[in-house]
Amino acid sequence: MRFALGLTALCLLASPAIAQDSYDTDPPPLLEVSGGVELMSDYRFRGISRSDGDVAGKAWGELRHATGFYGGVSAYSVDGAPQFADLEFETYTGWSGSVLPLVDLDIGVARRIYVGAPGALATDYWEPYAAVVGVLGPAKLRLGAAYAPDQDSLGSDDNLYLSADAEVGLPFSPLSFDAHVGHSDGPLSAQSLVGAGDSGTDWSAGVRYQFLPMLSAKLEYVGNDAPGMDGLTDDTVVGSVTFRF
Repeated sequence: MRFALGLTALCLLASPAIAQDSYDTDPPPLLEVSGGVELMSDYRFRGISRSDGDVAGKAWGELRHATGFYGGVSAYSVDGAPQFADLEFETYTGWSGSVLPLVDLDIGVARRIYVGAPGALATDYWEPYAAVVGVLGPAKLRLGAAYAPDQDSLGSDDNLYLSADAEVGLPFSPLSFDAHVGHSDGPLSAQSLVGAGDSGTDWSAGVRYQFLPMLSAKLEYVGNDAPGMDGLTDDTVVGSVTFRF
């Protein structure tokens, strides 16, 4: 009898703690806001420098809904770049979510806007995109495609960009490694920039060190198969520091 009463009392004492633990698990937020700033030794976009080989900065913000829809804006300093602009803005919106176990789909559209370009020079353009993202062991893999349709800024031409990316984190370490390869067919390729054709390939490989959850540094080698043009298309090593919130 004493054992039964003691067991009942123990259950009554334990139940509030169990109930409290269940309330401590909050549901996922309906909206998430993220962003950050980055300082880089060179702003390279698909193997091409958009800062003329000079130090550049980036700031971005993003709003993401629990349903997978998202939107954001990024700003880059591109002073001296081929667009002869002072700033590059990228606005984008899309949806990402799971379509299979460990496989996500990401689809959306981006618009790149150049501030400070000569008024008569068309530079802004639209570019819809899609990607399949998967996890294989410690590796995160991404296969993507971006298509910019005929636009004045592209000389009434279109551009197709195909890419593959891989990121692998070193277990029990703040180090991670990534690699990228992409192929561009159209006026946005490095070859088109230097007048050597209208298609070409770019690549990069790098290592990232995560100092804190919000602070990291990266060193990567960036190159492409276009004839080297100092400060624009020549292969180079790019260093960057990123703060996220």
